[in-house]
Amino acid sequence: MKQGFTLIEIMIGMVIAGLLSAGLFTTIRQVGKVQQTIGDITSTYGRLAIFQQQIERDLMGAFVPTQYDLLPTQTDRKETQKKPLEKIFYGESKGKGGRLDYMTFITNNPLEIYFGVKDVKLKPRVARVVYRLIPDPRKKIAYLLQRQEGTAELAFEKYSLDGQGEYRAFTLIDGIQDITVKFITIEEKEDKEAKKISYNYKAMPSWDSKPKENPDAAKAVSQKGQPQQRPWPRLPNQVEIALSLWDSTYENYKTFTVTIPIASKYGQFEIPEKKKNEEGKPEAKKPEEKQ
Repeated sequence: MKQGFTLIEIMIGMVIAGLLSAGLFTTIRQVGKVQQTIGDITSTYGRLAIFQQQIERDLMGAFVPTQYDLLPTQTDRKETQKKPLEKIFYGESKGKGGRLDYMTFITNNPLEIYFGVKDVKLKPRVARVVYRLIPDPRKKIAYLLQRQEGTAELAFEKYSLDGQGEYRAFTLIDGIQDITVKFITIEEKEDKEAKKISYNYKAMPSWDSKPKENPDAAKAVSQKGQPQQRPWPRLPNQVEIALSLWDSTYENYKTFTVTIPIASKYGQFEIPEKKKNEEGKPEAKKPEEKQ
């Protein structure tokens, strides 16, 4: 009786082993693709969640601090002067498509908090926040979004462009393909004849909180027949952000749009209430005297 395998048996075994190896290799490759896809989704949506949570927290607390409209300054003669606080809410877009350059504002929802003296509760501080979009030194096709915050100083000049100094910047998210920002104002118009209210939306790529006249607002005619313009609001009603994020391979990117309302109403135009004692209104009846 002969021992061992014949040549045909060995060849059949090699074919079976090759088929099993090919099937196993295909399975591993598919698992690798699924793992890569899951990693891209996790990375993209994770950065989106970090961005949305922080920018939403900051913007919803944006306001105009009336107590800081005038800041005291010291001169060489130790004479106290006052100057207005610049760039209370400011956004500037540059580059192709209105890419965000930087955005700064004052918010009451900063990262830093403190304990109250009387009620001993956690309270937020008033802070200056600065967002800057800078090129990624590791990837020429990507950008970094940096964030600065300071509670001791609200003047914009104290926040250096390179993110160094007393108020250091940190990278909030990376792997950004593009960020475009639109500042939206909502103007309310009342049609007395139709008894309805309409809204006029206007989106702008840049914003300056400096008080100025509104060139596009509806003109009201005064009693003398002279047109008057409504003042421009110092804060936008909404901020719309289009954020495009690269995947982990920097081959594909996905765009997300986030719209954040500004909770503060300071600086928006409101129709002044009419005087209570206008001409033509019936006078209030006097109480009758008892006989």
